[in-house]
Amino acid sequence: MALSILILAAGQHEADKASPIYLAEHGDMTILERILKKCVAINPAELAICFLKSDIQRFNVDGVAKLLSPDIKIIEIESYTGGSGCTALFGACQAPPQNELMIVSANELVNIELEPALEVFRERQLDGATLIFHSMNPRYSFVKMDKGGRVVEATQQDPISTNATVGLFWYKRAEYFVRAVKQMIIKNARINDRFFIAPAFNEMILEEKYVGVIQINKFDYLPLKNAAQRKLFEEGQI
Repeated sequence: MALSILILAAGQHEADKASPIYLAEHGDMTILERILKKCVAINPAELAICFLKSDIQRFNVDGVAKLLSPDIKIIEIESYTGGSGCTALFGACQAPPQNELMIVSANELVNIELEPALEVFRERQLDGATLIFHSMNPRYSFVKMDKGGRVVEATQQDPISTNATVGLFWYKRAEYFVRAVKQMIIKNARINDRFFIAPAFNEMILEEKYVGVIQINKFDYLPLKNAAQRKLFEEGQI
């Protein structure tokens, strides 16, 4: 099965003059470079990245991405959307519907090899999946599972369990994600006036799709959501 990877790099900055957090650098590598190297190593059939038009104009991030991966597809987002779910939907609609789809956030790092995780998803014949770690911090999204490890509910910023998700989501077919987000939008299932990715699993669950997880060590997940976390990363403290 061909794999499409979509990297989301079109989120809001903490300050209008700040450079995107994915340009934070430690040693000789930016966050964006680390993410792209990890994605390219999987050898996807298609690699795409969503950038804000203003970031392309101010920071030439499209050129940076092309240097790292010449064949990457640049998806230009005119302005802030109705949330990560909407941004991902815009990008996912441009992927072949029958392809596997992996969505990756550009404001965090996951320090595991991704290919083995994908193989587990496939071997278990999952329809959708994510990576989880132990947390009760309500800034994350969460999944609740049954005794067999099957996801039965997903939420955003609402700890229904201690299974917090990282910003990496996989779908057996891109069309599963596209259909799920469209249903979520039709139902106006917003959280704090925005649409997010994780709750789209609920629509797949209603269709009796099999959503599963892989648990990772909390220390293998590095969120970079704000200026304080960015500073710690650039100083090598996290």
